[in-house]
Amino acid sequence: MNMSFAIRAVILTVCLLPYVYFGVRDLLHHKQHRRVSLTERLLHLSLGLTLAIVIPHAYLGHLDVVIPGVTLFVLARVCDEFVFHRRRLICTPRPISVFSSSWWA
Repeated sequence: MNMSFAIRAVILTVCLLPYVYFGVRDLLHHKQHRRVSLTERLLHLSLGLTLAIVIPHAYLGHLDVVIPGVTLFVLARVCDEFVFHRRRLICTPRPISVFSSSWWA
């Protein structure tokens, strides 16, 4: 599908806004309520680097970079969710909802 840059930019920006909201909410929760381990920090770093690479390519329409990048991002996000967030028995319902909210984005 050949889409103009302006249309692609509007669609991507609208689609990314909820993810930015929930990501900032998750970050604030980590800073206020739960310190993360070095392993989890490295995983968060890989998530951030993946997004830093994928998002500009998504705006430019480079699907050959975006599709594998999003696949790697989803795999890392699944590890973050199910290894670091869901396994903790001390999580209250609020943190679980904060972490799972970013999946809706």
